[in-house]
Amino acid sequence: MYGLVEEVRKKREEIWVNEPQEVKASFLTAKGSGDSTFFPCLYGDFEARACHHALYTLRQTLRNGGVDFQTIMLMTQNSLRNYLPYLSWPGLHDSEKFIKDVAEELTTIDSENEFIQLLEELALYVGRLNFWIDQSMPWYELIQAYEAAGASDHK
Repeated sequence: MYGLVEEVRKKREEIWVNEPQEVKASFLTAKGSGDSTFFPCLYGDFEARACHHALYTLRQTLRNGGVDFQTIMLMTQNSLRNYLPYLSWPGLHDSEKFIKDVAEELTTIDSENEFIQLLEELALYVGRLNFWIDQSMPWYELIQAYEAAGASDHK
């Protein structure tokens, strides 16, 4: 049987070695304030990281026991839906659709162990997506611009 965990694992494996095209495109096309790609990409980076932490926390909570499985499932579903706009804004539409589809399919999982596996694969997927976004950010140039603007004088 090919279930949701396997679908998420396959999607995660697709982006593990090769940067997703949507990440490359987001730095060229996502527009925010002043028609700049900077803020959508920056928020995409921050929110992907935050989503990764949320998934890890949900996984740890379920693994530690003493919590209702249906409650964790509902919290996971709501958390995933909450992050959809943060994937849309920088133009990460493939990931947005993928996460939306996963959120809709969560109820097909009926065991805690399988749900933990799903959370692990999702966390790896989102973590790797964040890796690709983060490495695309021009951090060195941003630090140089910050320092040149006299930010070090405000310490």
